[in-house]
Amino acid sequence: MAAAKIKPDECIVIDVTHATDYPTVAIEQYGDIKLGGGPVLFSGPNINKGLYEHLLMSNPYKRWKWQEEPMSRPTGTDANAIQITGEGIATAVVGIPCRYMHTPNERISMNDVEKYYLSFQQEIIALQESDDEGGSREQLFTRIAVDMLADAGETENTTIAYDEKDLGKKGQHKINGYAVSDNYETVDLFISIYKTDETIVSISKAEIDKAASLVTNFFRKATYNEYANDIDESRPIFDFANQLATYDELKNSMIRVNAFVLTNGEFKGNIPQNTEINGTQIFYHVFDICKLYQ
Repeated sequence: MAAAKIKPDECIVIDVTHATDYPTVAIEQYGDIKLGGGPVLFSGPNINKGLYEHLLMSNPYKRWKWQEEPMSRPTGTDANAIQITGEGIATAVVGIPCRYMHTPNERISMNDVEKYYLSFQQEIIALQESDDEGGSREQLFTRIAVDMLADAGETENTTIAYDEKDLGKKGQHKINGYAVSDNYETVDLFISIYKTDETIVSISKAEIDKAASLVTNFFRKATYNEYANDIDESRPIFDFANQLATYDELKNSMIRVNAFVLTNGEFKGNIPQNTEINGTQIFYHVFDICKLYQ
């Protein structure tokens, strides 16, 4: 799993948790968790006490109040496995209240999504401050979002690698990360639209279409125009570009490319239409803050 590969010092798992503010639920038994009441901080044997206390005290903007949920057993989240990975990882769990979970009538509150967004931004800022190499917020966001997709089974073997060229010109491209499946049949491309605003920003259809075009251009140039020849071999993206251009097993096996547009904004438009490049199908996906929240 991702935790074994990354080996983080700490991990904050974000998942949904049951809201209990509706008829037939015994609050005395299941706790008082309100929809719209803010994110829920778990406590218990599956949670690192120091990380729990750090999160409990963190909220510099005072934008929300934590709801708390004691958990005397494993949480039923990825924290169960992450906590005991390797030599052990300090783990905490933040839950987003959800009514009628696992039914067609699931309900969440956009107020909770806003609060989730703020905690998400604060986590990225904290990671940047602790990063010895001073990674960009956009790449840190990409790492978190891609890990979420990997844990959900949407991708595997992910690598975060940034490259851009000729932005604003014809043939411009950009990519934030990639993945190649074990059987070489599927290649995943990741491009991020990251916003630094304190509130959720609406992402336009034009922004999504441009991002899809940028990452598709990278794939086209790397696969058919030998773009690897223009990249220094020390750069993280070189291996992928070179693999696309020269590795026959990948070129002969690849039947599908997934292009993921990741954003911490909110997108309500239509996803770009799938396309084809020299017989290879490219399928577009958009994961905005609401979809990542789910």
